[in-house]
Amino acid sequence: MENLKNQLSLPKLIFFHFYAGFFITGFYVWLSPKIIGLGYPGFAVLLMAEILILTPLVGGHMIILSKQLGGFHRLIPYRNPLPWKKFIS
Repeated sequence: MENLKNQLSLPKLIFFHFYAGFFITGFYVWLSPKIIGLGYPGFAVLLMAEILILTPLVGGHMIILSKQLGGFHRLIPYRNPLPWKKFIS
């Protein structure tokens, strides 16, 4: 029952699912004409967005969440190894 109290609400889940995509799309729309005009492929802009937008955004989110939870080890609660019998079945 305690896990139900710790779950995020549906609007928060939807927000966390889409917010990085909004920033990446905005970056791509803003910068792609300039980069493609220089002769680089459009995919290069997506790679730039992942490096310059996605990594700091998600990394910052993880740092803030780990401070709220009391450490990085609490970000992934299910870290016990899976037994081979369950892994195979």
